[in-house]
Amino acid sequence: MQNGMADYAHRAATTGTVYLDSVADYDLYCHYVAGLVGEGLTRIWSASDKEAPWLCDQLELSNSMGLLLQKTNIIRDFREDVEEKRFFWPREIWAKYGFEEMKDMYEKGDVEHATWIQSGMVLDALRHACDSLDYLRLLKNQSVFVFCAVPVSMAMATLALCFMNPEMFQRNIKIRKAEAAYLIMRSTNTREVALIFREYARKIHHKAKPHDPNFLKISVMCCKIEQWYEHNYPSFVTLGDKGGPVYDSSDKRTAVYRAEEKKVAALMAADPRNAPLPQDFFPWELAAYLGGAFVLVLGVCALAAWGVIALIPAA
Repeated sequence: MQNGMADYAHRAATTGTVYLDSVADYDLYCHYVAGLVGEGLTRIWSASDKEAPWLCDQLELSNSMGLLLQKTNIIRDFREDVEEKRFFWPREIWAKYGFEEMKDMYEKGDVEHATWIQSGMVLDALRHACDSLDYLRLLKNQSVFVFCAVPVSMAMATLALCFMNPEMFQRNIKIRKAEAAYLIMRSTNTREVALIFREYARKIHHKAKPHDPNFLKISVMCCKIEQWYEHNYPSFVTLGDKGGPVYDSSDKRTAVYRAEEKKVAALMAADPRNAPLPQDFFPWELAAYLGGAFVLVLGVCALAAWGVIALIPAA
């Protein structure tokens, strides 16, 4: 981490630029400041047996979760960072709309292009959402899970708040404390966190505007989150009162599942190995084994009794 930060400090000192030029530079910077933290924690949890030993091999997923958290903070803190001359947004995203400096996004009053840039930054952060859910699915320790789940849930809520929101360029905006508390209470298992992701992805998609150049990519990214949820936790299946699965009869996928269930049942019935035994069937072979075992035990007992009697001296 210190080597990476030293590289960026050296580049700023030697080239005179304090901007990140490309999305690749942006990813690398976020890796140094947040991705490596995720990798280090993952290794600690594996080494301490809080999580499975193989979790330390999933560093790509842990790095991706760190990037989601860091990029969300960078998006949210735009105004504060620019005023403090901290420029983290990559020039590749914002320079193509005619801005020469990042402060031009709120000084020139070009709200439309500024929100398009904002959309591009949110889009870049959302590409780490599914990796973060994959990482959460691997966690088994409840304390570790909650430690990771709460921040990423809040990150999704923050991205939905910032998306297409011009107020973000004027002040530092945050989700309400009541919403934060609600997310903390919900972030207890992977299914619920995935549902949170889906809810905020739908809010982002609802706020997207067709004339935004990123509209199609935003739609695809939100659909990927929706697809992840449906693939791992199909919405037409719920847990019943008795603990078994309950299928939504109004959902077309239930009919498909029932048809597949009938097909499997027919194949099982056609297999001669699964044919029911006749009612008059009697297991003669088993009866012979049991009878032989009974006679053997009886003979051994009789032989033992004869031996004991033979050893007793005559009166």
